[in-house]
Amino acid sequence: MSPPFSRNFKRMPSSRFWLMIHFALLQICLGPLSTLLSAQPAGFTQSNQDMPPSVDSFDVSVIKPSSHNDSRFAMKREAWGISAHGVTLRDLMMTAYGLRESQIQGGPEWARSTRFDVTAKRVNQADALPEEQLRAMLQSLLAERFQLSVHWESKDHVPAYNLTVAKSGPKFPISQEPARRIQKRSGAGERYVTMTKASMPVLLNILTNALGRPISDQTNLTGEYDISLKWTSEEALLTGSNKQSNLPPLTVALQEQLGLKLTTTKGTLGILAIDRAEKPGPN
Repeated sequence: MSPPFSRNFKRMPSSRFWLMIHFALLQICLGPLSTLLSAQPAGFTQSNQDMPPSVDSFDVSVIKPSSHNDSRFAMKREAWGISAHGVTLRDLMMTAYGLRESQIQGGPEWARSTRFDVTAKRVNQADALPEEQLRAMLQSLLAERFQLSVHWESKDHVPAYNLTVAKSGPKFPISQEPARRIQKRSGAGERYVTMTKASMPVLLNILTNALGRPISDQTNLTGEYDISLKWTSEEALLTGSNKQSNLPPLTVALQEQLGLKLTTTKGTLGILAIDRAEKPGPN
């Protein structure tokens, strides 16, 4: 089975939006971002000592200082696990827990800057690992190799959105495509996303990262769809750099192009706090 998503790109300040989108897409492969709207119970702590015994482990895991000499990084999901190059501990946590970077707090400075090459696999794994299992295995790997210990906190009454179907109804068709594909491009403050066989959680992740707020899906749309969306970025609107763009803001584009509506509300945001992290020793 071919991997559903892979990425390879540079960390650049001007590409911050797409960096967030790329992580969102990998998180889509590993499951919905439930932590955006609900935190773990207060007082919950996870470390290598208290990982649930039922969590499977990777048969082979190799973590070493990155061989890249620049800021390039890549992460790919395979049927047997995950391979990554030039990633930080925070990058791995974002994937393992399905978070945006702003939802991770604390920890040593090297967790943001020191980069690693990671290979974690199950031997003789023919079919793709289930999403929840792969995510739990990656969390367990971080606890074991990085001595990562974390706990959940929550922020209540944060600005959020509800996503609903507008009165016009949805303006995108049920997909007849055999596989999910996601294409994107940007330029001059404009954003373009085209997706085939995309579910609402896929769209929700992209919207969440574009707007920087939790979003609750209240569309009751459970199928897979072909979706195209184009808009002017929030950054371009704030800086006034969109003078040449004829595209609307994202909230307007959603209603005009997709027949979906965002309404403001208050929500609860899950925050993952790092209690302890150590650089991994030799393999």
